[in-house]
Amino acid sequence: MSTPESKVKYFIVARMKKWFPDAIKYCPPGNRFGRSGMPDFLYFIKADERTVIVAAIEAKADDQNLTTLQANMLVKFMTQGAIALVIRGKDEQKMMMLKNEILRRIRMANEIL
Repeated sequence: MSTPESKVKYFIVARMKKWFPDAIKYCPPGNRFGRSGMPDFLYFIKADERTVIVAAIEAKADDQNLTTLQANMLVKFMTQGAIALVIRGKDEQKMMMLKNEILRRIRMANEIL
């Protein structure tokens, strides 16, 4: 059975797989065995020999809101230097913003070398 949120998750996974096929995708376990508030996806994208970009993505259907725990966890990821965001529905514009930010960070890492 496909839920509105699972459709958003498939949308995110398809884009990320196309754009960053070598990225490592991790889906933290839910509440029972994991930490409450963790985002749906953590992506690890190699920028250069020393730098990995982390993207923490929370998927939500158009009519869903973040919980306080989810919002706080995304802020924690941002304070650690990760890209952290919510993709609500099949938001092509937000996904393009994510792609562009990852590519910008890859360019920056390679310029430092």
